[in-house]
Amino acid sequence: MLFQLLKKENPKALKHIFYMAVVSGIANGCLIGIINQGSNAVSNKDASGTFLLLFAIAMAIFIIAKRWTLMHSTELIENIVRGVRVRFGDKIRRSELQIVENLGKGEVFTKVAQETSQISQSAILIANACQESIMLVFCLFYIFYLDKPAFFITVISIGIAVYIYSIHEKSIVAEMKTLAKKEGRLLDSLSHIIDGFKEIRMNTHKSNDLFTDFKDKAVDSEISKTKISVKFATDIMFSHVFFYTLICIIIFILPQFIHNGEGKVIKLTAALLFIIGPLEMIVAAVPVFMRSNIALKNLQDLEDTLDLHLPEEENFGTSDQNLFVGFKTIQFKSYAFSYIAPNGAPSFTVGPFDLEIKRGETIFFVGGNGSGKSTVMKLLTGLYPKSTGFLKLEQTEITTSNRNAFRNLFACVFTDFHLFDRFYGIDNVDAEYANKLISDMDLKDKTRFENGRFTSINLSTGQKKRLALIIAIMEDKQIYVFDEWAADQDPHFRKHFYEVILKDLKAKGKTILAVTHDDKYFGHADRLIKLNYGEMEEIKEKTTFLV
Repeated sequence: MLFQLLKKENPKALKHIFYMAVVSGIANGCLIGIINQGSNAVSNKDASGTFLLLFAIAMAIFIIAKRWTLMHSTELIENIVRGVRVRFGDKIRRSELQIVENLGKGEVFTKVAQETSQISQSAILIANACQESIMLVFCLFYIFYLDKPAFFITVISIGIAVYIYSIHEKSIVAEMKTLAKKEGRLLDSLSHIIDGFKEIRMNTHKSNDLFTDFKDKAVDSEISKTKISVKFATDIMFSHVFFYTLICIIIFILPQFIHNGEGKVIKLTAALLFIIGPLEMIVAAVPVFMRSNIALKNLQDLEDTLDLHLPEEENFGTSDQNLFVGFKTIQFKSYAFSYIAPNGAPSFTVGPFDLEIKRGETIFFVGGNGSGKSTVMKLLTGLYPKSTGFLKLEQTEITTSNRNAFRNLFACVFTDFHLFDRFYGIDNVDAEYANKLISDMDLKDKTRFENGRFTSINLSTGQKKRLALIIAIMEDKQIYVFDEWAADQDPHFRKHFYEVILKDLKAKGKTILAVTHDDKYFGHADRLIKLNYGEMEEIKEKTTFLV
């Protein structure tokens, strides 16, 4: 799989690397003949200057060709790894939210970061193994030239060894696939410790239980790694035993049946000693190639999952971002969405509902926990795909071809928001205005916008939400979505949010969709919509309604 990837990504570069590896291998192989012939010349007291010159030429060719091969193979692999990472980053950002939610964080990190690193580590070994393979072939031809019976014994022995090795390899591949899954689960367990730090510090039993689970997974991973390492060590020992047994046969047993003469035995011994290096290098490279193949298989599985749900017709260009600016109404007709259980049956459904949103409206969504408020926000913004119904802006129906333009109408702060360290997607940021908003949000002693980024995002949850709100305001979108933004704010900022921020956004003609429990501020909404287990109902008497 690794060579297939190299051939697919850059066949021309791979050919050049292969040719230079051949040159390096041949030069290395020539050293055997030069050394053997040179030693004969010295022992016979003949002039050895010619062989010294040939040795220097062969060594220079070997060094230059091998250095070129190592450099360019590393560049090729790193270029491919960079391309793979960029391609995965692009596909992940273009995927549907549900797919990303279903992919475990540990699995994604393991495959995109760890697996690509494993491929990267194979760069040097690819060049070395290729060069050593050529060297091995040259040595075999040299042995054939010296003694045909010794050649056939060597080739048959290598064939038997490769067959035994291939049988052993199958069990290692299975173990490595299992290990990759275990490593992903271990990273998921570690993320629970980090992401749930506050909770486990407040609950000793939960902390101990989680740590025991993490430790068990670490031990399980260790056992698998040790088992694989022992098998690889066995392979290396097998190669050594095989090689020394082969030397024993050629030197001690073969002369009992065929008289080769002392000089030929010495040359055969030298040739066999030259083989040990290439054989050890190839055997040592096999585990890395196997890990790289497993890594590529895991990456392929992840890419297949992403490709299966990737919207093919969706436009991710920048030219369509202003397509719906100036809209008047958004209409949802018989709109519904269902979570699907593992058995394929709907587990929770929102809708079907009819809803019309007019430009400049402020709409509050209310309801108890589990009523579907957050799901509705993801559905209204196009993050979740509809199960039934259709969506229109005026007379234009939203489909996969223009859904990205529809999403670009929104600036959102969800309950599970992510705080970025800079204003991504905003050209020519007005630093003065950004810092004014930071000051208005009482964050000037915590962070500033300097040198194109925030000086710190190490803030409390409420402060992070305020900074996320500043980012949303700076994006200057047509529709603002706030999913229980005020829930983590003190009374002062809660009041500031409803009476100042929302009022200012409305004055600018912005449409506001806000999930809230603050019945005290329901009067600031133009409309009030209640959700009850996925069903939607508009409340006419806002002043008397209590959540």
